[in-house]
Amino acid sequence: MRKDVLVQADVLEFLARLESKGAALVYLDPPWPTASLPAYGLDKRLSADEQEATNKFQAYLDWLGSVLLQSKRVCSARGTVVLHVPPPLGSYARVMANRLFGADSVSEIIVAKPGVASRQFVSERHESLLFCRLSLETIYHEVYRPLTSSEMQERFPHKDARGRFGVRDMTGPFREGLSYAVNGVLPPEGRSWRVTEAKFNALNSENRIYFSPQTQRPFMKAYESEFPGVPVGTTWYDLPRGLFGEATGYIGQQSLALLERVIAMTTSEGDLVVDPFVGAGSSPVAAISLNRHWIGSDNATEAIKISRERLAQVLPSLPDVLQVSDFGDVVDVNQHNGQLSNGLVEPERGYVFTLNEPVSVEETRHYEFKEVKGDNPVRAIREAADEYAVAYLNSEGGRIFWGIRDSGRLAIGVRLDSTGKDDVAKAIDGQLANIQPSISPSYWRIHFHPVLDQGGLPLADLFVVELVVPYPDTPTTLYATGSGSVFVKSDSGKKKLNHVELMGEVRRRSAL
Repeated sequence: MRKDVLVQADVLEFLARLESKGAALVYLDPPWPTASLPAYGLDKRLSADEQEATNKFQAYLDWLGSVLLQSKRVCSARGTVVLHVPPPLGSYARVMANRLFGADSVSEIIVAKPGVASRQFVSERHESLLFCRLSLETIYHEVYRPLTSSEMQERFPHKDARGRFGVRDMTGPFREGLSYAVNGVLPPEGRSWRVTEAKFNALNSENRIYFSPQTQRPFMKAYESEFPGVPVGTTWYDLPRGLFGEATGYIGQQSLALLERVIAMTTSEGDLVVDPFVGAGSSPVAAISLNRHWIGSDNATEAIKISRERLAQVLPSLPDVLQVSDFGDVVDVNQHNGQLSNGLVEPERGYVFTLNEPVSVEETRHYEFKEVKGDNPVRAIREAADEYAVAYLNSEGGRIFWGIRDSGRLAIGVRLDSTGKDDVAKAIDGQLANIQPSISPSYWRIHFHPVLDQGGLPLADLFVVELVVPYPDTPTTLYATGSGSVFVKSDSGKKKLNHVELMGEVRRRSAL
């Protein structure tokens, strides 16, 4: 397969000619619908114009689903598909991505964009990046941003000959032999110094120790020059809001800073980056700057022309431009049968719950069944939600199903009207919002699966409630409930850690 080339082609014809599992990143910034999105579920007859708009949008989603299917095929097991979408399209795209990759494998990043605030209502001045990973081995590199001047002053308020520095506590949980006196100062009761006396003296001789002028208590110096920066997180507000010095006039052009960050997070040097909507050429230019291979494609002649001109500024010669017929033969185009059906109809994972019938999955470390007893299902679900969520975050992720009897795995459901469903969702969100360290509300998912009768019809107001907690992005982090309790998941349920177990878990994660 040719690399480091531009291809003028329809997106699906282009993707169909890419080798399977060859790319580390497929970045998708497709053309977005320009008309208003249709309103599904309106209890009225659509006008001819409204029906036409609905049909066009459904066709658009079918097309986007096909692009996603082929992009997944093209990615390696360690690869990522990144879908760039505006707010009106975001919820549709998220459902489609969840169904194709699994909800546990899709994460959303918000990118702040310039815009004019409205005095009438909330303005949507952002776009979304849906990161869809192919497996647990997907490449991921933490990316950092520099500190702002105010953050710099707060974090590194002191200065010496080596530069600006902050101070860090030198004490930790008590350990035998580490409670020596420093200038007559002992560590607080129940704690000890983090290093041996010999190591402390060596650090002090290197001027790495700061002594409090008031108490003479020692602290470790942490220098600005040794600080990698602040993790960029899932809300990117620090990127340039415009295309300063790089604007080409091409509509929808994305900044180099954005593409460099996406590529740096999801690939390593020498990997292949594929952009089937190359537009103004930002992704191949960013890939070259980071020593990655690239393939860019677009159906628009103007896009290929602009991309080639930009690439000529960073390459020793003009890149080749191929027609799709010259790029290669069709491969594995039918590997995935069927369509995503707009991602809006079928259940996320095909779960079917029939009253008093066994469910299709077994209760394991990753699946927990809970029968809701009593006349207050909201309270019953709320009381268990955060403990199980923390247990999954501290383990390998998983799902909780309320409305399934442990004995026999029978679906019995939870009786909830529309108000009750809202109350359950709010109760779960409220409990999980108190988890420490905090996690984004977009991290977990709540589903209400209808319980069916023997004829396959949904029973009124009877649901199985599912809470999905994905595999944690940072397995070294130890999570706790709002009350400070720490749980882990076992094959038999959840286990609350006692003091000794907690210390052991902290040491184990520190070694990862």
